[in-house]
Amino acid sequence: MDQLFLKKKGKHVTDLCKVFVEGTTDSLFMSKGEQIIFFNKGFALMHGIPEKGESKRNLLHFIAPESREEVLREFSRIKGRPTGIRVKYYRLHQDGGHIPTEIRANAIVHDREKIWVGICIDLSDQKEPEEELRQVKELSENILQSSHDPITVVDENGSIVYLNPASERLMNYTKEAVIGKPLSIFYEDKHLLQEKLETVKKTNQPISYEAVIVDKQNSRHYQVVTRSPLRDSKGRYIGSVAISRDITEEVKMEERIRMQERLAYIGQLTSLLAHEIRTPLSSIKINVQILMKKLDLLGNDRRRMEIIDSEIKRLEIILDEVLDFAKPENLSLEPVNINQVIEKVLAILKQKLLEKHIHVRKGMDKSLPMMLLDVGKIEQVFLDIVQNSFDAMKFNGRLEIHTREERIGDGRMIKIRISDNGIGIEGDKLKYIFEPFYTSKRQGTGLGLTNVKKIIDAHGGIIMVDSHRGKGTDFNIFLKER
Repeated sequence: MDQLFLKKKGKHVTDLCKVFVEGTTDSLFMSKGEQIIFFNKGFALMHGIPEKGESKRNLLHFIAPESREEVLREFSRIKGRPTGIRVKYYRLHQDGGHIPTEIRANAIVHDREKIWVGICIDLSDQKEPEEELRQVKELSENILQSSHDPITVVDENGSIVYLNPASERLMNYTKEAVIGKPLSIFYEDKHLLQEKLETVKKTNQPISYEAVIVDKQNSRHYQVVTRSPLRDSKGRYIGSVAISRDITEEVKMEERIRMQERLAYIGQLTSLLAHEIRTPLSSIKINVQILMKKLDLLGNDRRRMEIIDSEIKRLEIILDEVLDFAKPENLSLEPVNINQVIEKVLAILKQKLLEKHIHVRKGMDKSLPMMLLDVGKIEQVFLDIVQNSFDAMKFNGRLEIHTREERIGDGRMIKIRISDNGIGIEGDKLKYIFEPFYTSKRQGTGLGLTNVKKIIDAHGGIIMVDSHRGKGTDFNIFLKER
């Protein structure tokens, strides 16, 4: 029936086909091999072919050089099958532009010749899947790179496979230096990390926990970590991703608050005890001195009385320290050069340092500005710290003192670093050194460094200590410029 209709209406159908082909805005063409034998107005408009004048008739003239090999390879696969081929390429416009395009074509046989029949589709307004994927990956990478929070990815064995710049800053390592290494090397509690990795793997659920990260300089950073499992398309566990938030300042603030509350309570108690002890002690001291003058004591008897008198004086010193600890810090501020204060302290201790052959190295910034400080109290700070260093060092020890200006946050502070190569402090004891009455010395009240911290806090400063057993101790003091 259809064949009969076409035979009767052949010319009419042919005319309709011409109208359709010429009238459509789609880009249609026919070619023998690379040679174009027909194209419609849509093709001419797409490829910038002028209505008059000589036009290029080779199909490859409209295809960018980098796409020609791919197009020819795809066309060679056409075998007259109904599905034909689809190939994406970049077309050349007469203005020199490279425009993403797709050819959909098939082959027909006419007069025993193979003819390519196809349509060109402009893809400039469409995003290719590869481009979409690239943009998604680029966006994801930008998010990871710009995140203020550290982000790390580990494989199923706990080895680092990715970390963002915030993680590099936290650990003080470049990602190239740590990729492939176990994440546990940065955890203070390695068993904690192993436990959390196993929990994530077994439960397939995100978890949160607190951990202490130790950086390249052995500084401790308190973190709240949220760790989530990573699985591939088949549901197999391939590792985990962690986002952490630094709470170091919060933890230190809580410690300072607890310390202040504890110090206030201990201060009240010690002040009461000191006053109660001082009165009978003064009575004992006076009577011992009277007896020593009246009695004609000789030999061991006189020696015993001298020991009693000496111990009473030591108790008085301890009571003075206790009372100093209990007193609120009322500062008497005056302009002073911090370098001059340090030089005065070293002059006071010069003879003691010489006796033990302690080598003093100084690196003090002479351009430091004047500061408003309580000179007497700051001198006491440096005297106590240098005295501690002296006690910790053997003969021919090394004491180093450096001063410089540093930017801390939005402001500037003066940093004073006092370091020695003494016996150092064990890690588990380091956190207690500013606690009242904590001491590792046979003689001492354990209030020296407590008062040091109290004075620095009163000046609005910061004191930090870093020590390793057998290597020495570093005290770092930061004082605000005023």
